Amino acid sequence: MVNARQSTLIICIMSALISLGTIANASIQKRDFEPNLGQRLLRQIVAEKDPNFSGLFSDWKKQHGVSAVKPLLEIAEDKALSEKTRTIALLGAAELSKTQPDLSKNRILPLLKDSQWLIRISAIKGLEILSARSVTLEIAERLRDPALVVRSQAADTLLRLSQSPQNEFATQPRILRALSEAMLASENYSDQKALWVPQKALAALVASGAKSELKQIAKLLDRKADPKMVQLAIFALEKISGAKPGQRTAEQWKKQLAEKG
Repeated sequence: MVNARQSTLIICIMSALISLGTIANASIQKRDFEPNLGQRLLRQIVAEKDPNFSGLFSDWKKQHGVSAVKPLLEIAEDKALSEKTRTIALLGAAELSKTQPDLSKNRILPLLKDSQWLIRISAIKGLEILSARSVTLEIAERLRDPALVVRSQAADTLLRLSQSPQNEFATQPRILRALSEAMLASENYSDQKALWVPQKALAALVASGAKSELKQIAKLLDRKADPKMVQLAIFALEKISGAKPGQRTAEQWKKQLAEKG
């Protein structure tokens, strides 16, 4: 038989179990009706006023860490949302996965071919944030993008990557050739003057020590309507070849490279 003391103990234990069950049920109900992480992130993005998004990214890093990467990528991929919303989500996912680039790299890659030019730019920037050198060639392909602003961003990103200690462009002829083509492409000039892309592409070739592209660079020497580009070309030829500055004119460079065949 159960004595009074044991009865009291049993009642206390049962009461505690009932109380815990009630709390657990309340917690489950709250969770059921609480918006999921993706919905909360989307609301924060829509409400964001800071044009740099830095504060928002910092909050996400503290509150969610890499757990926010997947829902942010889902937002970035949703073509029904605005370009601004998708851009913030894409760049946020890249920032949060900096130390684990494989979490987002393969999801960002297809966005390089998105129908919206702003998303293509953001995808290039996102891959730059990840320092994703394994997809440098895919970034270089955007040097042929129909939108000048996208081509400019691709050239800018490739320039920054070329200036890093891990630059391996010299061993990647397809990237060097893509840079040379962008440097000379007519769509990157207006009134025979270079529009951002040629300058950045040329600088990336210099940073890469691209001796294989010297003859392509020499073609800029014929752009007499753009004297600044001619001067940049002479500087590039001097830097890559190791020649002393100011020792050769444009015509002398042309003659020397032509004689080399």
